Amino acid sequence: MVVGYAMAVGTKNTQVRYAACFLSITGACNAGPMLISWATGNAAPDTVRAVATAFIPGIGAFGSIIAVWTYLPIDAPDFHNGNSLNLATSSLACLFVLVLVVHLRRENWKRERGERDYRLVGKTAREIEELGHLHPEFRYQV
Repeated sequence: MVVGYAMAVGTKNTQVRYAACFLSITGACNAGPMLISWATGNAAPDTVRAVATAFIPGIGAFGSIIAVWTYLPIDAPDFHNGNSLNLATSSLACLFVLVLVVHLRRENWKRERGERDYRLVGKTAREIEELGHLHPEFRYQV
């Protein structure tokens, strides 16, 4: 998606821009389901998973609203503003994913070393069961 939008912003060649459409849409169509499945796989208990399942598409829906105001007829035929905004937001999303991957790996490493075992101290069996993703034995999927 980032490559496609970079191509669309960086050239006026219609053939390159046409190819950029395919790259952009291919990346965009895959990103949503991948992020939802990743978030729900790392969310526990069920209430947190339900909120994540609703929250992520809700955030994604803002893209539809923003697109109405960034792809304006006055900016045609290049639509530099809309493509630039999509390039920026998709690049930022990639950066967020990379930061999150580093954070989750670090958190899993801490759990393997026992640095999160303090969460079990003084808890009843029911409280331990309700810890969900905070439980020291829970491992995030990366």
